[in-house]
Amino acid sequence: MKGGSIMKKYILSFGITIGTIALLFFIGNTFHISLLSVQWIYVNETENFQMEAKGGLIPVALGLILGFITDYVLSGKEKKQGHQL
Repeated sequence: MKGGSIMKKYILSFGITIGTIALLFFIGNTFHISLLSVQWIYVNETENFQMEAKGGLIPVALGLILGFITDYVLSGKEKKQGHQL
């Protein structure tokens, strides 16, 4: 059953990472904060179609940092308890 508890730890860390990124992008787009938002730019000319995405990397960086912190804390609890969560 050790594999299941390892999977729970990674699913929780991944969920926190994705959730943080989504929440910060939502806040940035809702309140028009350029550092936290994503802007989609479409150019539709007769000869070619272009699509660009501009966005801040701060939500991605914060999401990754919180994911790593979560993994670190859960790993520390595993070592302290002497078994996997």
